[in-house]
Amino acid sequence: MNSKKLFSMIMIVVLVALAVGCAPKATPTAEPTAAAKPLRVALIMEGVITDAGWNADAYNGLMEASKEVPGIEVAYSEGVKAPDWEATMRDYGSQGYDVILCHHSVMTDTVARVAPEFPKSLFVVSNSGIKGPNMSGLDTKNEESGYMAGYIAGLLSKTKKTGYIVSIDALFARRANLGFNAGVKAACPDCEVLSTTVGSSDDLAGGKEAGLAMYDAGVDIIWQYADATGLGVIEAAKERNQMVIGSGADQLDLAPNNLVTTTGQFLAPMILSVIKGVKDGTFVANQAHLYGYDTGLYDLARINDKLVTADQKAVIEKVRQDLKDGKITIEHLMQ
Repeated sequence: MNSKKLFSMIMIVVLVALAVGCAPKATPTAEPTAAAKPLRVALIMEGVITDAGWNADAYNGLMEASKEVPGIEVAYSEGVKAPDWEATMRDYGSQGYDVILCHHSVMTDTVARVAPEFPKSLFVVSNSGIKGPNMSGLDTKNEESGYMAGYIAGLLSKTKKTGYIVSIDALFARRANLGFNAGVKAACPDCEVLSTTVGSSDDLAGGKEAGLAMYDAGVDIIWQYADATGLGVIEAAKERNQMVIGSGADQLDLAPNNLVTTTGQFLAPMILSVIKGVKDGTFVANQAHLYGYDTGLYDLARINDKLVTADQKAVIEKVRQDLKDGKITIEHLMQ
């Protein structure tokens, strides 16, 4: 073999070796990782999300969670009445929802019956002391809102006739009624309390009718604790040009000449905190979590300076602070 051929062969070997050495190295194929399973949260409401109160605030909390908490999927059902509670809960349970928020104490017995059939779902009930392996209550001190409203009503009433209108007969209503009566008597021992249960959470016409009847009976200030039904009570106050105390979200703009203040229910932060707690594993089941003025769940919204003097406002603020500090205690009714 001549030297030119030998040299050519050597160069070919060298080039092949270099090509092999410079080729990209194959990497082991990674097993595909399954996408993280979302936390699925459903909210069931007896009332409607347009009530400017109890249900609207819970819905807002759910929507806030959908934006702030990564990796969650939310759904809701509004206006669900008693005949459909069980079917709605079973539907969400069958679909594998991780958290089913039942936003009313009246659903407690139904949850106690349905929840054991869906052990992988956590059932959380507002205004309830329910407990169980996959059940938990978000118990609320409705009596404190009632006391605050009652004290204001007793303080401002000139006819010494005050009124309380509620949507339905349930635990929250009985607690609030107890607190309202105690608050009225604390501010005005000889004041009278008239109370009416409309029978629905979304009957505006019924709320207005009840409000008109009370005002015509001599009541000059009413606390409406009635979800969307309470919007009808506010309309009655405007029509009769009398005072009314709202509930839920700040309702002053609905009747700036008649609405004294609103007993605020700041439920959105509570709903959001529950969802965050479930997501990060800090929420404790089989326990009733209690919320009130001391936790910020309840408070007063704006006070109407057109209807409340500076001296009266100072008294109201003192009672408000006493509730926050636990200096005023009212019986907490249990189921």
